[in-house]
Amino acid sequence: MQARYSGAFPAWHMNKEHWLGIEIESDMPDSQIKSLIADGYKLVAKSLPAKTRAELGI
Repeated sequence: MQARYSGAFPAWHMNKEHWLGIEIESDMPDSQIKSLIADGYKLVAKSLPAKTRAELGI
């Protein structure tokens, strides 16, 4: 992903292997940004305790 878009870079404050920083006004299409956000949300939600997921309705 980082090699394809100049607006994607390692997220300095996260696991650099699995998370990206994204410059919103860059060469990355909005559809790709939305897809990455959705994927990240699913990954984080999946790691939450069952009780928390139930409270959040996910």
